[in-house]
Amino acid sequence: MGCFRDPSNLEFNVRDSSRLNDTTAEIMQYHAENTRPDTRTIVFAAWMRALDLMELRLQQEPEYANGTRRIFRIDGKNVPNQPDRYDILSQFERSPKGSVLLASTGCLQEGVNITCASHEVILALSWSPHNEIQATARAYRIGQKHDVLLVTMTSDCWIEAHVRGMRERKNMYEARVRDGYPHGNLHHPSTGPLWTQPLPT
Repeated sequence: MGCFRDPSNLEFNVRDSSRLNDTTAEIMQYHAENTRPDTRTIVFAAWMRALDLMELRLQQEPEYANGTRRIFRIDGKNVPNQPDRYDILSQFERSPKGSVLLASTGCLQEGVNITCASHEVILALSWSPHNEIQATARAYRIGQKHDVLLVTMTSDCWIEAHVRGMRERKNMYEARVRDGYPHGNLHHPSTGPLWTQPLPT
């Protein structure tokens, strides 16, 4: 799945993006295969531009264009205050089968239950793996009545490979700090010591 293009504006054919097409196909397939009347999807992205493009792509599907399925959005910029955020989440909870909530990972990290959704898609990864862990936990939590399917859209383009490498290093550092390091120093073979003071025991 390819990386996002970087157009000077959003007035371009979003069908040219394999990432957006694959994400749309994933959403349509999930709701077609599930017979439950209450299946909904949350699409997370670290960047608002990715949410902008995803919204345009979904609007090209008849179900979303005619309002049979609804599109909601919370990204911290368009919904800056908490009361409006909860109002949108309440509307999403009552929305028709197949409705989609587009959300930035930083906006829905903690203190929110969205158990009305059972399908989560990570459209664009952030530099910190904890952002996605906290965000995706909004649906997979107490009160959820169904299995939650989590899908991460990735590609082999250089920037995403770099992001994934950074995330892996952060996970490794965290694990070593959490589990202890035998020699008291945290060291990465390619970057050298992270610090040289003994870790607390």
